[in-house]
Amino acid sequence: GVIERRLMLDYVADAVSKTKTAKMKPVVRNLIRMGIYQLLYMNVPDSAACNESVKLAKKRGLANLSGFVNGVLRNIARQKTELTDLSAIKDDIKRLSLEYSVPEWIVRYYLDNYGIEAAKRAFEHYLTPSKTFIRCNSSRITPDELSARLERQGVEVQRTDIERCMAIGGFSSLSNISEFKQGLFSVQDMSSVMAGEIADIRGDERVLDLCAAPGGKSMNIADRILSTGDPEGYRAGKESGRGNVLSCDISEQKVRLIKENVERCGFKNITTRVNDASVFVPEFENAFDIVIADVPCSGIGIIGRKPDIKYNMTPEGQKELVTLQHSIIDNAVRYVKPGGQLLFSTCTVNRKENEENVEYIEAKGFNCKLQKQLLPGDNGADGFFYAKLVKA
Repeated sequence: GVIERRLMLDYVADAVSKTKTAKMKPVVRNLIRMGIYQLLYMNVPDSAACNESVKLAKKRGLANLSGFVNGVLRNIARQKTELTDLSAIKDDIKRLSLEYSVPEWIVRYYLDNYGIEAAKRAFEHYLTPSKTFIRCNSSRITPDELSARLERQGVEVQRTDIERCMAIGGFSSLSNISEFKQGLFSVQDMSSVMAGEIADIRGDERVLDLCAAPGGKSMNIADRILSTGDPEGYRAGKESGRGNVLSCDISEQKVRLIKENVERCGFKNITTRVNDASVFVPEFENAFDIVIADVPCSGIGIIGRKPDIKYNMTPEGQKELVTLQHSIIDNAVRYVKPGGQLLFSTCTVNRKENEENVEYIEAKGFNCKLQKQLLPGDNGADGFFYAKLVKA
């Protein structure tokens, strides 16, 4: 919560303190932020929020600054209503930036490209607890059977427009759900699931996933391959689906994560490999029916899950990412067989990383069959972009 609301917390602190937050010692700054968060956003008595912050200051060896912490917080407690009233700020960018604690450059981008109402919906989504979406491994169990089994355990299940995707709640930990341990489902945001639904699957495809960790898209396609033709027979133990997936990422650690998920879910048609997607691999040239390029991106679509992104990403950082994305695309297009599919995706809303990259791919001899920008909050899911392109 403190990270999510950081800009507003600092704004309120700076309004009452002669020493601005940027000049405070990091420990003091964070103690004050935590205290303000309790005062403004939690059901904690003002006195308790102030007293606990003072105790923490003393415990951290800052007894000489405990009076300063106490003074700032008690001053804020007396003026909460006035300090949080942003109606006098007429500049939409500045006001929305503070109201939702989103840096001004991101607010400006949303307003310029999507309008104020879409921006507000996205920013509200950033501050709303994220839903847990799961994808049924339909080569192991039908979605209806999985839903029924989860509900019998007291798990709340909300079905979506995608048959194999559902939102779950009312559970303490995934590790307590036997169906998770048995590999009957994977945790995967609905936006990410949608990106895999657009592939045309016959069942005999050779697939390459270039930036695969933690393996959700690889397993989605592998599951679709196995479920093509005779899914009931496969679930009963018959061999089915002649296709396979090579799931790659840049480090041993990331590939280990893919392996753990693949083994838990029991996919025999996925192999893994450590591979740098920005480096060309000659043996991959024209070798795959489907190439998945879910490229590293600015992550503006998933700030709700990873709020630190909004403070660490910059416009300059976005430009550097586009350069990296181009280097991956340059290789990915060479790996697709003529007539094969390139599935391109990101978890951002930036046109330079999305639509302009589609144009970049088209210029290399591909036809775009479908592209979709999902903004944060659409269907309760993360912001995401996906496109399907076919090699001429």
